[in-house]
Amino acid sequence: MWLLKTRGENLPGVLKHSKHATNRWLAAEPGDVVLIAETKATLAKGAKRIRYAADFEACREDKRGESIIFWRRSFKYVIDLRNLREIEPFDLKDVQVSQRNYGIVRDHCRMAVEDEEMIGQRI
Repeated sequence: MWLLKTRGENLPGVLKHSKHATNRWLAAEPGDVVLIAETKATLAKGAKRIRYAADFEACREDKRGESIIFWRRSFKYVIDLRNLREIEPFDLKDVQVSQRNYGIVRDHCRMAVEDEEMIGQRI
């Protein structure tokens, strides 16, 4: 399971195209569950950060300029997602059992195994 952070202004493009973008390679395997978390800076007051999940399909170089078309910003890689779905909203801090500091994650990270087990029960 992976955590992908996205700014609020980029979220509509993620949802519409079932794609995410990053400047760091995402070493996920096809079928891995991806949690899409809106960054704290752009989150509406009282909203939960994680409201969507998807299945990872591929990470590839953005050779076609998709990131500029979808998000008006250039990223090195595009992440293809499938089965993008709305889930019961939650914040990691409410379900997290590990000591991992997800707050320092800038774009994406693999979830701690113990957190993955707890979250898997929710989605």
